[in-house]
Amino acid sequence: MTIARETAGLLAKLGVAEAALSGGDLIVRSPVTGEQIAALKTISPTGAAETIDRAHKAFQAWR
Repeated sequence: MTIARETAGLLAKLGVAEAALSGGDLIVRSPVTGEQIAALKTISPTGAAETIDRAHKAFQAWR
């Protein structure tokens, strides 16, 4: 099993869709082998702030 497959399997168990690990321009590599693990999509600073705000509100409601 490659590190990329193992990583995808572990993230899937945490609810991260495999599609989220490909198609982006931010390449993630294993520090051990240099193997590409993922190609993540990036978002704008505004998009990041909106995502963080939604996550914070969801956490407040959950707590």
